[in-house]
Amino acid sequence: MTRTLFPPAHTTAVSPYRRARHRLRTYVSEHPLGYLAFARYKYTGHNVEVIGPDTELVIDGFTRSATTFAVYALQLSQDRPIRLAHHLHAPAQLIEAARRGIPTMVLIREPQGAILSQLIREPDVALRDALFAYSRFYEHLLPYRRAL
Repeated sequence: MTRTLFPPAHTTAVSPYRRARHRLRTYVSEHPLGYLAFARYKYTGHNVEVIGPDTELVIDGFTRSATTFAVYALQLSQDRPIRLAHHLHAPAQLIEAARRGIPTMVLIREPQGAILSQLIREPDVALRDALFAYSRFYEHLLPYRRAL
């Protein structure tokens, strides 16, 4: 049986607007100062927790990398709720955690599974852009790997 990296099923055209938006988010999410302030405003009331002064632990990774599973597994195994930053799916959050010395778990799913799952969940993302975003996500964490 021959396995291909990506099946030919993902052939829908992606609008130039959505493609530009995805690329812009890829770049902006690498910069803690601006992106974290934006995320605090945008994600208030969502299932996303942005790093703050009372954060005890950060759990995050590229989208579709089992963040929800990791967050629930950790919280259910604790005697008390842990103040977590999670689900931002942005290098900025992980970089800021490394700078602050906050314990951080970076979730890494192999690229084929993560990207295929992303393309199914977000059909407006182009394959090329998903590959680019995955690569940039983890490349930007390399200088901080000893703190993560």
